[in-house]
Amino acid sequence: MSGNILARIAKIAVISFSVAGVACSPTPPNVEKPSAVNTSSNTTPISTPSPKATASSVPLFEGKIGDQNGKKKFFDFLSDNERKVVKVDVNLSDEQMEALKKHPVGEKTIWINLTYKSSEGVDEGAELLIDLSGGEKDFYFDERSTSQRIQSYLKIVGIQGPQMGIFSVRAMPVPIESVSQ
Repeated sequence: MSGNILARIAKIAVISFSVAGVACSPTPPNVEKPSAVNTSSNTTPISTPSPKATASSVPLFEGKIGDQNGKKKFFDFLSDNERKVVKVDVNLSDEQMEALKKHPVGEKTIWINLTYKSSEGVDEGAELLIDLSGGEKDFYFDERSTSQRIQSYLKIVGIQGPQMGIFSVRAMPVPIESVSQ
């Protein structure tokens, strides 16, 4: 296994532990442990709303993703932005379009092949599964042979794997109005 894949596995393991509520260390750095519990009945918990992504703060990937270099860069972008909203403006290759037609996952799922050969000749990379079951609003997919373009905001729901060297990236379209302008 290449070092790049091992780094992704380690990243996924850390994310999985964090999501499951397992702390990687007893106390996060720069956080003081509470010395006493305030049992006063007149205290109000303070919650800070999480900041909403703005269109200018959303990571963007644009370009062709049909060759080995494009597939690798796009997969790296997706894995670096797991559980985030991203904007993509990508062009598929003829090969990817043919594979999409031959690999029907379901009426409401688009499957995009992002696999490539490693320097050792082993398949690695990912498959991108775009789940359209929640709606196709603001999801632009031009299947014409002169375009073969996907342009959308996507939520990278999760990354699973590897299974036989290949990761599965699940994504869902996000309506434009849910991303602040």
